[in-house]
Amino acid sequence: MYRKIGFKLIVSISMLIFICFMVIVMANIPLDLDFAEVEGKIISNLNKEIYKEDIWNSIKLLTSGKFLKHKVLGKSGDVGEIIKIAMGRSMRIFFMATILSLIIGIPKGIFDSRRKKKQSTFKLLQTLIPLSVPDVLTISLVQLAALYLYTNEISILGMKPIMHIGYEHWSQSIYPTIALALVPAAYIARITASSIEVVYDRDYILAARGKGASESRIILNHIMRNIITDLIGSFPTIASIMFSSLFIVERIFYFPGLAFEMLNIYSRPAADGSSTVAFLGLAVILAIVYFALYTILDITRQVLIPRLKN
Repeated sequence: MYRKIGFKLIVSISMLIFICFMVIVMANIPLDLDFAEVEGKIISNLNKEIYKEDIWNSIKLLTSGKFLKHKVLGKSGDVGEIIKIAMGRSMRIFFMATILSLIIGIPKGIFDSRRKKKQSTFKLLQTLIPLSVPDVLTISLVQLAALYLYTNEISILGMKPIMHIGYEHWSQSIYPTIALALVPAAYIARITASSIEVVYDRDYILAARGKGASESRIILNHIMRNIITDLIGSFPTIASIMFSSLFIVERIFYFPGLAFEMLNIYSRPAADGSSTVAFLGLAVILAIVYFALYTILDITRQVLIPRLKN
């Protein structure tokens, strides 16, 4: 087991280094890069020596941590302060969406499972549709609903109408959290339903049912461990789905998290080059967070699943 964990750590660190290097290579490509055909050959205006030097300087800047003190033109505070604030917002909606997806997905999966050999097409579509359509469409529909509620001044749970974009109040993280949780919730529902169907006709379940155990007791006492095992095994995939959706959610809802700030800085390059430094710093931090979370979940899966099965 320890050998497998060590191998996964080496693979994750190697992938992280490779992706960070590719980001540095791409981010240092000049914005005025141009190609032309001269005497049948394609040439560019890229100065390779300057380009290599820029890449090397970026690597030294990131590895030394000096990028955290860089000021960004048009932004208050340095790169370190931007990362601190933006990461707090991103991680807040990420973990809130994770909890919400579990709260929605597990009961939905129990409801969808074919415990009595019957399968409702309508119930199945409720789960399959969010998994089948593009994430951007699902997230956009949530924003359209939020826009409708706000423009018609409809309050929810006694709160005043919530703005559908931006982040001026903590309540404005509600809609991004819901949008980020929908696809993982559908994925968790399918895993839960499949997990129940796999074991529902086994002898120990039939014996419990024959003794008069209720459906809820059978699920809680006999099936829930199988559900938890399957969910733990799928959490690295769920985390990957949520991270990819995080870019869309923050951009569409204009929610100033880590992904939004990174894309916003990249789309508005500063003349002094500070935006390139900030973009690289945000991209590297985001990559580190993703690979750290994925690796922790993957190792947790390797450690816990054999124990739960035993």
